[in-house]
Amino acid sequence: MLTIDDVKKNIQTEMAELFVERGFKESDAKDLRYKLPYESGFKSCFFGITEHQSTFWIELSLGVRIHVVEQLANPYTLTLKDYYNDTHTILTSYGRMMGNNYFRFQVNNLDHLEDACKEMTHFLHTAGFPFLIANDSIYQIDQLINAYPERPSKFIYNQSHRCIKGIIVAKMCQNPHFNTLVKAYKFILEKDSLADKMRDNYMKLVQHLYMISLN
Repeated sequence: MLTIDDVKKNIQTEMAELFVERGFKESDAKDLRYKLPYESGFKSCFFGITEHQSTFWIELSLGVRIHVVEQLANPYTLTLKDYYNDTHTILTSYGRMMGNNYFRFQVNNLDHLEDACKEMTHFLHTAGFPFLIANDSIYQIDQLINAYPERPSKFIYNQSHRCIKGIIVAKMCQNPHFNTLVKAYKFILEKDSLADKMRDNYMKLVQHLYMISLN
Protein backbone atom coordinates (compact mmCIF):
# COMPACT_ATOMS: atom_id res chain seq x y z
CA MET A 1 0.00 0.00 0.00
CA LEU A 2 1.25 3.45 -0.92
CA THR A 3 2.24 5.64 2.04
CA ILE A 4 2.82 9.37 2.31
CA ASP A 5 6.55 8.67 2.71
CA ASP A 6 6.45 6.74 -0.57
CA VAL A 7 4.84 9.72 -2.27
CA LYS A 8 7.45 12.13 -0.93
CA LYS A 9 10.39 9.89 -1.82
CA ASN A 10 9.12 9.33 -5.34
CA ILE A 11 8.62 13.04 -5.95
CA GLN A 12 12.12 13.72 -4.64
CA THR A 13 13.60 11.01 -6.86
CA GLU A 14 11.69 11.99 -9.99
CA MET A 15 12.05 15.75 -9.71
CA ALA A 16 15.19 16.55 -7.71
CA GLU A 17 17.40 16.90 -10.80
CA LEU A 18 14.93 19.36 -12.31
CA PHE A 19 15.47 21.72 -9.38
CA VAL A 20 19.18 21.11 -8.87
CA GLU A 21 20.06 21.98 -12.46
CA ARG A 22 18.37 25.38 -11.94
CA GLY A 23 20.09 26.12 -8.65
CA PHE A 24 17.17 25.31 -6.34
CA LYS A 25 18.01 23.59 -3.07
CA GLU A 26 15.71 21.52 -0.90
CA SER A 27 15.12 23.72 2.14
CA ASP A 28 12.53 21.52 3.84
CA ALA A 29 12.34 17.79 3.09
CA LYS A 30 9.20 17.38 5.21
CA ASP A 31 7.22 19.81 3.06
CA LEU A 32 9.20 19.16 -0.14
CA ARG A 33 10.11 22.82 -0.45
CA TYR A 34 12.74 23.93 -2.96
CA LYS A 35 14.21 27.43 -2.71
CA LEU A 36 16.33 29.58 -5.01
CA PRO A 37 17.79 32.71 -3.34
CA TYR A 38 18.41 35.73 -5.55
CA GLU A 39 19.38 39.36 -5.03
CA SER A 40 15.94 40.62 -3.99
CA GLY A 41 14.72 37.59 -2.03
CA PHE A 42 13.97 34.04 -3.09
CA LYS A 43 11.86 31.95 -5.43
CA SER A 44 10.31 28.69 -4.28
CA CYS A 45 8.41 25.62 -5.41
CA PHE A 46 6.79 23.26 -2.97
CA PHE A 47 4.52 20.25 -2.90
CA GLY A 48 1.63 20.12 -0.45
CA ILE A 49 0.60 16.50 0.15
CA THR A 50 -2.51 15.45 2.03
CA GLU A 51 -4.01 12.00 2.56
CA HIS A 52 -7.65 10.98 2.80
CA GLN A 53 -8.81 7.35 2.86
CA SER A 54 -5.71 5.99 1.09
CA THR A 55 -5.89 8.68 -1.60
CA PHE A 56 -3.15 11.30 -1.80
CA TRP A 57 -3.69 14.83 -3.06
CA ILE A 58 -0.70 16.81 -4.34
CA GLU A 59 -0.73 20.57 -4.83
CA LEU A 60 2.24 22.22 -6.55
CA SER A 61 2.78 25.85 -5.50
CA LEU A 62 5.18 28.52 -6.73
CA GLY A 63 6.13 31.76 -5.06
CA VAL A 64 8.40 34.77 -5.16
CA ARG A 65 9.52 36.73 -2.11
CA ILE A 66 10.89 40.24 -2.28
CA HIS A 67 12.43 40.86 1.12
CA VAL A 68 11.84 44.61 1.33
CA VAL A 69 8.12 44.20 0.55
CA GLU A 70 7.65 41.46 3.14
CA GLN A 71 9.61 43.28 5.82
CA LEU A 72 7.26 46.24 5.48
CA ALA A 73 4.07 44.22 4.96
CA ASN A 74 4.29 41.54 7.65
CA PRO A 75 3.52 43.73 10.69
CA TYR A 76 0.35 44.95 8.94
CA THR A 77 -0.91 41.57 7.70
CA LEU A 78 -1.24 40.02 11.18
CA THR A 79 1.32 37.37 10.19
CA LEU A 80 2.87 35.65 13.21
CA LYS A 81 6.50 36.69 13.73
CA ASP A 82 7.65 33.07 13.54
CA TYR A 83 6.68 33.10 9.85
CA TYR A 84 8.07 36.50 8.87
CA ASN A 85 11.05 35.00 7.03
CA ASP A 86 8.94 32.57 4.99
CA THR A 87 6.18 34.76 3.57
CA HIS A 88 5.85 35.24 -0.19
CA THR A 89 5.08 38.44 -2.07
CA ILE A 90 3.25 36.43 -4.73
CA LEU A 91 2.10 32.84 -4.40
CA THR A 92 0.16 30.73 -6.86
CA SER A 93 -0.32 27.09 -7.82
CA TYR A 94 -0.50 24.72 -10.76
CA GLY A 95 -4.29 24.82 -10.56
CA ARG A 96 -4.56 28.60 -10.46
CA MET A 97 -2.19 29.02 -13.37
CA MET A 98 -4.11 26.42 -15.37
CA GLY A 99 -7.48 28.04 -14.64
CA ASN A 100 -8.72 25.62 -11.96
CA ASN A 101 -8.17 27.22 -8.54
CA TYR A 102 -8.73 24.11 -6.47
CA PHE A 103 -6.99 21.51 -8.63
CA ARG A 104 -4.79 18.89 -6.95
CA PHE A 105 -3.23 15.78 -8.44
CA GLN A 106 -5.05 12.66 -7.21
CA VAL A 107 -2.77 9.69 -6.54
CA ASN A 108 -3.88 6.20 -5.55
CA ASN A 109 -0.92 4.13 -6.74
CA LEU A 110 2.58 4.37 -8.20
CA ASP A 111 1.29 4.68 -11.77
CA HIS A 112 -0.81 7.69 -10.80
CA LEU A 113 2.19 9.18 -9.02
CA GLU A 114 4.43 8.67 -12.05
CA ASP A 115 1.86 10.38 -14.27
CA ALA A 116 1.55 13.28 -11.81
CA CYS A 117 5.33 13.75 -11.69
CA LYS A 118 5.50 13.79 -15.49
CA GLU A 119 2.73 16.40 -15.70
CA MET A 120 4.30 18.57 -12.97
CA THR A 121 7.70 18.34 -14.68
CA HIS A 122 6.17 19.40 -18.00
CA PHE A 123 4.34 22.26 -16.30
CA LEU A 124 7.48 23.53 -14.59
CA HIS A 125 9.46 23.41 -17.83
CA THR A 126 6.82 25.18 -19.91
CA ALA A 127 5.07 27.50 -17.45
CA GLY A 128 6.28 27.31 -13.85
CA PHE A 129 9.94 28.26 -14.17
CA PRO A 130 9.21 30.87 -16.88
CA PHE A 131 6.66 32.42 -14.50
CA LEU A 132 9.22 32.68 -11.71
CA ILE A 133 11.77 34.21 -14.08
CA ALA A 134 9.28 36.69 -15.53
CA ASN A 135 7.97 37.92 -12.17
CA ASP A 136 10.98 38.35 -9.92
CA SER A 137 11.19 42.15 -9.87
CA ILE A 138 9.10 44.71 -8.03
CA TYR A 139 7.99 46.29 -11.31
CA GLN A 140 6.76 43.02 -12.78
CA ILE A 141 4.90 42.19 -9.58
CA ASP A 142 3.31 45.65 -9.65
CA GLN A 143 1.82 44.83 -13.05
CA LEU A 144 0.80 41.38 -11.91
CA ILE A 145 -1.18 42.35 -8.81
CA ASN A 146 -2.09 46.01 -9.33
CA ALA A 147 -3.27 46.12 -12.95
CA TYR A 148 -6.87 45.22 -12.02
CA PRO A 149 -7.38 46.03 -8.32
CA GLU A 150 -11.13 45.37 -8.51
CA ARG A 151 -10.56 41.72 -9.43
CA PRO A 152 -9.39 39.02 -6.98
CA SER A 153 -5.77 38.14 -7.66
CA LYS A 154 -4.78 34.53 -8.35
CA PHE A 155 -1.24 35.41 -7.29
CA ILE A 156 -1.98 36.19 -3.62
CA TYR A 157 -4.35 33.84 -1.81
CA ASN A 158 -5.44 36.25 0.94
CA GLN A 159 -7.10 39.26 -0.67
CA SER A 160 -6.60 41.43 2.41
CA HIS A 161 -2.88 40.71 2.15
CA ARG A 162 -3.11 41.56 -1.55
CA CYS A 163 -4.41 45.02 -0.68
CA ILE A 164 -1.54 45.63 1.74
CA LYS A 165 1.22 44.21 -0.45
CA GLY A 166 -0.25 45.76 -3.57
CA ILE A 167 -0.16 49.27 -2.14
CA ILE A 168 3.41 48.79 -0.87
CA VAL A 169 4.53 47.59 -4.29
CA ALA A 170 2.75 50.50 -5.98
CA LYS A 171 4.52 52.97 -3.70
CA MET A 172 7.91 51.38 -4.31
CA CYS A 173 7.37 51.51 -8.09
CA GLN A 174 6.05 55.05 -7.98
CA ASN A 175 2.97 53.75 -9.75
CA PRO A 176 1.19 56.80 -11.21
CA HIS A 177 -2.15 55.32 -10.12
CA PHE A 178 -1.10 55.07 -6.46
CA ASN A 179 -3.91 57.30 -5.13
CA THR A 180 -6.51 55.41 -7.17
CA LEU A 181 -5.18 52.11 -5.83
CA VAL A 182 -5.35 53.43 -2.26
CA LYS A 183 -9.08 54.07 -2.73
CA ALA A 184 -9.70 50.80 -4.60
CA TYR A 185 -8.11 48.63 -1.92
CA LYS A 186 -9.81 50.59 0.87
CA PHE A 187 -13.16 49.89 -0.84
CA ILE A 188 -12.34 46.15 -1.06
CA LEU A 189 -11.47 45.97 2.63
CA GLU A 190 -14.59 47.90 3.61
CA LYS A 191 -16.72 45.23 1.91
CA ASP A 192 -15.05 42.44 3.89
CA SER A 193 -16.98 41.92 7.13
CA LEU A 194 -14.11 39.83 8.56
CA ALA A 195 -11.38 42.39 7.92
CA ASP A 196 -11.95 44.93 10.74
CA LYS A 197 -8.41 44.77 12.07
CA MET A 198 -6.97 44.60 8.56
CA ARG A 199 -8.83 47.76 7.54
CA ASP A 200 -7.30 49.66 10.45
CA ASN A 201 -3.85 48.33 9.64
CA TYR A 202 -4.27 49.23 5.98
CA MET A 203 -5.09 52.85 6.77
CA LYS A 204 -2.12 53.07 9.16
CA LEU A 205 0.09 51.66 6.41
CA VAL A 206 -1.23 54.13 3.84
CA GLN A 207 -0.50 57.07 6.14
CA HIS A 208 2.99 55.69 6.69
CA LEU A 209 3.56 55.33 2.95
CA TYR A 210 2.48 58.91 2.29
CA MET A 211 5.14 60.12 4.71
CA ILE A 212 8.12 58.09 3.52
CA SER A 213 10.18 57.74 0.37
CA LEU A 214 10.79 54.25 -0.99
CA ASN A 215 13.15 53.53 -3.86
